[in-house]
Amino acid sequence: MTNVPFGTPSFSGRAERLIKDSHPRKLDEKRAPSGAPNVLVIMLDDVGFGSFGTFGGPVPTPGLDRVAKDGLRYNQFHTTALCSPTRASLLTGRNHHSVHMGGITEIANSFPGYDSAIPPESATIAQVLRMHGYSTGCFGKWHLAPSWEQGPTGPFDRWPIGLGFDRFYGILGAEASQWEPAVYDQTTPISPHVGNPNYHLTEDLADKAIEWMQQQRATAPNRPFLCYFSTPAVHAPHHVPREWIDKFAGHFDRGWDALREEIYERQLKLGVIPPDTALTARPEQIPAWSDYPERYRPIATRLMETFAGFLAHTDHHISRVIAALDDLGIADDTLVVFTTDNGTAAGGTVFNDGMRGQKGSPYRGGTRVPSFWRWKGTLPAGVDVPAVTSAIDVLPTLCEIAGATIPPAVAEKVEGRSLVPLLTDASAAWPDRPLVTHVGRWDRGRAAE
Repeated sequence: MTNVPFGTPSFSGRAERLIKDSHPRKLDEKRAPSGAPNVLVIMLDDVGFGSFGTFGGPVPTPGLDRVAKDGLRYNQFHTTALCSPTRASLLTGRNHHSVHMGGITEIANSFPGYDSAIPPESATIAQVLRMHGYSTGCFGKWHLAPSWEQGPTGPFDRWPIGLGFDRFYGILGAEASQWEPAVYDQTTPISPHVGNPNYHLTEDLADKAIEWMQQQRATAPNRPFLCYFSTPAVHAPHHVPREWIDKFAGHFDRGWDALREEIYERQLKLGVIPPDTALTARPEQIPAWSDYPERYRPIATRLMETFAGFLAHTDHHISRVIAALDDLGIADDTLVVFTTDNGTAAGGTVFNDGMRGQKGSPYRGGTRVPSFWRWKGTLPAGVDVPAVTSAIDVLPTLCEIAGATIPPAVAEKVEGRSLVPLLTDASAAWPDRPLVTHVGRWDRGRAAE
């Protein structure tokens, strides 16, 4: 398209036959506007609204809780209920079908809203901010390249480096072993676990994100950065060191019914949900804990302990990334945005705050997720925002904050709305609007009927 990237400007100098009669023009290095912040976007995978301590959940997450305490908490933030669609919406500011990501890349088909090929007439946050002088890095799960473009020979148009990121380190698909992942460094496949018996992907991703921020500040201190830290935790497989699982030994022995009640009561006390809110009935496909055979209960509680340990472990390494901002002296100059891509998957429905549905469901258990925004000294701290907001709002918000003009041909297609009014006034006027969520997985053979 003609507007991404910006075209080459016309030569404004003078070129004559002799150099003495000629005049060069000053090179126009694109610089970010004065005061444009660094941006750290943190996205977790398959973590429901009722998992985090801040919203009454059973898992202590001190790192993310500090972000919530020092910033804004969006209490009605919505996604598309699935991995790839939410990531596409967040990065482009458009509804998932508009950018051909109606489902995850692994179930793409040849219909335009579902072929998983993000069209070139779209643009990502990274592309727009890089055009305005930002350094850009992506660390973690991508899940936005069509399955047939995920090989080491490309094409790379829809890899992170083709959609605006200078630096990429992570996985391309939906999931990976945390112990032995198939990692790409830029476009080179590597095996970082080989020879490292204590390897864990989340720790590695945090290390690489911190190293990149350190290098960026050392070599381009006057240039702001966008760091997209999108760890595949806590998507299955739930791989986490045993000592983190053991921290939760016995915590869930009373079963999932008791846990749902506990989360519900804490959220009423915290004011996370209105006082007249009723607890949604337990999904019919999940038996009452009292009816669940005792011989299976140790397995069920161990699975809950593992999920909780995985989330706590992830929070620990996210804390390291956030702490690096303090170490670099840029915490006050950095906007931190946290969210997740959808509600907890079916196996972790108990952590979905008692809301109906789960990942892959159009109900709130699938779409409603936590979102915290922190910019120390600039945004209010400890404020709850009740407005219904969405992942499609992230791009227009970040572009406005950064002073980055979205190219007209892109801007006319953006379907999100800037959250800037709500960043300074949680009760600002916020007109109702429809939010699009369509999810579905056909039974085998149904698509052809």
